[in-house]
Amino acid sequence: MVKRPAMVRCSQPNRFTLPIRLGYSPSAMHLPTLRTILSAGLGCVISTATLTGCSGEDPPAVEIPSPEQVRDYFGLNADSCWRYRYKQGSANLYRRADVAGPNETSISGHTVYVRKLAYESGGLPVEWYLETELNGEVRLLRSATGRDRDARETRRYETEPTPLFGALEYDFSGNIDLKVGTRFTTETATPDLCTGMEQSCAPGPTERHEWTVSNTEMVSTPDGEEMAIKMNYKVTDDTRTTTEVYWLVPGKGIAKFTGDDGTVYQVCNWRVCDAAGACTGAANCTDMLTCN
Repeated sequence: MVKRPAMVRCSQPNRFTLPIRLGYSPSAMHLPTLRTILSAGLGCVISTATLTGCSGEDPPAVEIPSPEQVRDYFGLNADSCWRYRYKQGSANLYRRADVAGPNETSISGHTVYVRKLAYESGGLPVEWYLETELNGEVRLLRSATGRDRDARETRRYETEPTPLFGALEYDFSGNIDLKVGTRFTTETATPDLCTGMEQSCAPGPTERHEWTVSNTEMVSTPDGEEMAIKMNYKVTDDTRTTTEVYWLVPGKGIAKFTGDDGTVYQVCNWRVCDAAGACTGAANCTDMLTCN
């Protein structure tokens, strides 16, 4: 990764020189805001892959966050776990999320981290198989839903395009989060749909996945009030549309979410580990993830 800022100057005759500074603080977490920047009239295009020079010079490549930085930002490292409280009538009930990985065997040719979200009352968990290895992106390669084996549905997004859950880049100042209004959209994801106890598979309906950054809000966490990025997640196919809302605290993971039925789930304890293995919160994910 880049250790110091790089300077690119783009100019044309009888115009002026535009300095563009690219850099970041290695200790900070970043969720840049611009995938492509057009400098009108200056003949410069900055993209996620390369910088096209204005004067025929070979510009430096634009650096993107490493897989480790992506996992740190979204809370997708092994040995991390979260406990969520929700209401059913007057009773407090709980769900729990755990992350495991790296998993190099479930999906051939891919390294994924598996996030499982289960009801503590029992049943099979919701599973997301997430890839973070390329282009600063988080992509969904497989999901599984259904608490009973007979009702289990697995969607395999293992051919392009795979649903994009988010993408990180560095902005000019190196510490600006994702702007409200940013969208990550996958128009034509067509999974193999595997159903039932036998998990027999057939082509599923074409789906549209869209994540929208709608706001930033303060949320309650085990470490007190923290700023979170509010993101709406909508999936549409020929027969249905589901909408969920997530509040992501950068570096800590999902602090709050609402299901498609409107139920609100609020984190009450967590253990969050970074890619280097340093953890904060509960001492372990087995018997210490308790809530007051």
